[in-house]
Amino acid sequence: MGLLHDINESNFKAALDQVKKAGFPQKEAYRLEVLKKAENLLHSSDGMYILLQYAPYFDEAHLFLGRPWEDMQKLQPSLVRGTLEAGGTSSIFEFLSNLRLLAIALGTCKSETFSKVAAQNYLNDVVALNFDVLYPNETEEGRVKSCNPLIFRLFQFLSNYLSPQALFEKITAEIEKLSVQRPLTIDKILTLISSGRNLSQQHAIHEGEFVYYRCAATVSSADYKDLSAQELVREACFQRMLMNRTGIVSNRYVLVLIEMQKRDVSLLPYGLGLGEKGYRAYFQHETLFQTLLSSCLTSETRQALYGFNQLLERDIFSENVIQALKTLVNADYCEEARSTLDCNNEEVSRAKAVSGILHLLGMPLGAGQGNNPVCQSTRALSYWAQENPAYLLNIYLAALVKGEIEISYEDKIISSGSLSLYQLNHDIPLDPVSMILIPHLHAIYEEMLKVTENVNEDVHKWINPAFYGAGVLKGFASSVHHPSFLPLFYLHYHYYNEYTKISLPQPAGVMLKDRNERILGAHAVLIQRVSLDPEGLARVYFYNPNNDSKQTWGSGIETSVTGNGELPGESSLLFDQFASCLYAFHYPQ
Repeated sequence: MGLLHDINESNFKAALDQVKKAGFPQKEAYRLEVLKKAENLLHSSDGMYILLQYAPYFDEAHLFLGRPWEDMQKLQPSLVRGTLEAGGTSSIFEFLSNLRLLAIALGTCKSETFSKVAAQNYLNDVVALNFDVLYPNETEEGRVKSCNPLIFRLFQFLSNYLSPQALFEKITAEIEKLSVQRPLTIDKILTLISSGRNLSQQHAIHEGEFVYYRCAATVSSADYKDLSAQELVREACFQRMLMNRTGIVSNRYVLVLIEMQKRDVSLLPYGLGLGEKGYRAYFQHETLFQTLLSSCLTSETRQALYGFNQLLERDIFSENVIQALKTLVNADYCEEARSTLDCNNEEVSRAKAVSGILHLLGMPLGAGQGNNPVCQSTRALSYWAQENPAYLLNIYLAALVKGEIEISYEDKIISSGSLSLYQLNHDIPLDPVSMILIPHLHAIYEEMLKVTENVNEDVHKWINPAFYGAGVLKGFASSVHHPSFLPLFYLHYHYYNEYTKISLPQPAGVMLKDRNERILGAHAVLIQRVSLDPEGLARVYFYNPNNDSKQTWGSGIETSVTGNGELPGESSLLFDQFASCLYAFHYPQ
């Protein structure tokens, strides 16, 4: 085996030298030969170590010339895993790129554009985001979906050279960044918590703030039958503290509340820790809320308890909302809806459906589009949950019971029942309401686009008021069609404009760019509010349907999700920064 490794190493070095010496026309052919030799080495036991020794020569040989890996400043840790899993030459380039960065981090390779500390930080990000590869879930699903062994070996190889403490801090920071946004689905957060727990146990790392996340995510089969009423309330208070601090509902909290329901329902308001509005709403509709909890409170749907708790503090319980909630817990769901919820069991599908809408109504800014180009429809769910909960409940019921919804446009009714429904991508998990409604909403939205395509202005001038409802302001401006676009936005949306404030939230369109200033396309957001931040600067606070709302929008503009006066679920930018990305908005007319 040693001789074979020597031969492979010699062949790789010779191929690398050829790339270095070759003129530009021949360089590509030799470069492909390097990739082939590198792939052979990757499959050998010490191949990565050998390639690491040659990493200082990669740039000297112009190995990455003209490829996305050429400029290390533009590399993004979040894209590494997807590129590795894609296979082909891109995958090998990605392997070599990470080994080049490791050589820089170790100081064996010098770079004028990328420092040793920058390389260390980058690789810490890469491994932290993919730590679940090293410690996959011990389930059948985890086994079936286990990644390519080569990818596992790369992350293991990188982690051997990186600081466990630095990795742990990166994982904790990523958890905090995601959890502060209070998303409806927390699968990614739970995966990161599992990764952090494994790392801290393996290296005896001091957990700090992470301990709260670990406690909230730990599944327990604790029995609370022997606790007194006072002890039950005390335990509920502790679990509620964890929930409010982390955004994660522990299964212990569910077990405590279930015990309260069995023993003495009068304990529930104390277990839920309701404020003044919540107590008033609870006792006004006590029977309904107990029924809702009974129909949806399970360990599997426990995360919705956070939304239910927030919902009780909202003053939205009109007769229409109450009637729709009553119908929801008694209606017969159609076969399509039960199948969408991935359950033919009526009781379980009802628990998912009820918990889903309670969660969304309590946390309207937590809905996410997942890995789907459906920002318009996801934005609609958030808008209705905030502004028109009765309407949201009614179309949700229509989709659950009839398997179709209807929206009026241009004096005609568009029914999703006559359209081809959008097929969702579930790579990033979605909440139950999105799973049920987004296929219908996206199909109707696409039909509206077809009906309005032969006009000389931005079609959203007509579509938005019809799609989202009467609360959308009638004036509309787009950067393409309106000559005084930005002055109009400043006039109507700056923090001193009281008239627009009372009309928020309002739909708006932004144009996104990547780190390389390439236009990614238009994106739908909701302007939630405009006000002064803690530094006294005018800032736009908005809802972003993307699951991870802390993003770079090009030109060095990075959205904020905490630390600048954001409420849970909000993103924000300084007013001028947001205006520079804006391409369409509504205003009073």
